[in-house]
Amino acid sequence: MEQGAEPDLYFQTQIMRFLCVLGLLIGLVYGVYHWFWAQKIITLIMVPIVALELYAFYRLTYRGYSVNYAYLVGCAQIAATSTFTLFMGLPATYWLFTSAVANFLIMPARSALLFNLIAMLAVSWFIMDAPDFLVRFISSYLLTNFFFYAFSRQLNARTRDVNELLFRDPLTLVGNRLAMDEAISMAFYKHERHGTEVSLLMLDLDFFKSVNDAHGHAAGDRVLLEFAQLIKNRLRTSDQLFRFGGEEFVILTENTDQANATALAEDIRELVSAMNFVDTGSITVSIGVAQLRLEESVDGWLKRADDALYQAKARGRDTVCSAS
Repeated sequence: MEQGAEPDLYFQTQIMRFLCVLGLLIGLVYGVYHWFWAQKIITLIMVPIVALELYAFYRLTYRGYSVNYAYLVGCAQIAATSTFTLFMGLPATYWLFTSAVANFLIMPARSALLFNLIAMLAVSWFIMDAPDFLVRFISSYLLTNFFFYAFSRQLNARTRDVNELLFRDPLTLVGNRLAMDEAISMAFYKHERHGTEVSLLMLDLDFFKSVNDAHGHAAGDRVLLEFAQLIKNRLRTSDQLFRFGGEEFVILTENTDQANATALAEDIRELVSAMNFVDTGSITVSIGVAQLRLEESVDGWLKRADDALYQAKARGRDTVCSAS
């Protein structure tokens, strides 16, 4: 997707699986027919195209969405449409408009536009002997792609705006509870599929109620904002920070085991302890750490992280505790 827009992975995966199944059915019927009743060379050309569709379908089923699989499907569509045009002539070019729409649904807009232009050039090569039709085909195809590209960009812009409202905490500008649930579900899915190591850090500012009581809620809000910015500056680009509620935050860090997550938590604890907040001076934080276990549920994982946080508070606060 364009930068800032979140793709609907389930929708894209289902569309790509449908395209693979459709391509497999058409390719097999087309190949078998020409093997027995027409030119066997067509069948031989269709074999690698069908194999590509089958491979993409397999990867989508067992690995989930990846833009690379979308590119595989796009390549298969270009090869199939070119083959149909080569042997069937002008009527086959209409398939190109269908595949053009599909590409905008399964891959980033710029990539879809590039794939569609390559497909247009490939097909145009085979209809050079019909210049009148070629001109009409190219003009209408380019116009169609222009409108789909503009629509896709506009849709992505609107998606970014909606995501800002739905998934971002308006005070600290980090992810909210809904965004956290989405990210944890995705990390859990990756863990189940690939065994990816992933850990949670639960953070709670110590005695934050006294900050609001002594300095006012406006000062408390500024503390939360400064705290969130401090944490974001320490994290990797792949790490994700969320406001769980009130003065409690959650860090989701992938490709990180318990030991490295605990080391990260200690760094954060020291950073916060050394920070001189504008309105309140020094504040401390308690942190609980838990790595996702094999065959553990999301609720169980969150509970272990929460239990570790309460253990850190029970030990006097300004402490990091790792879940057993």
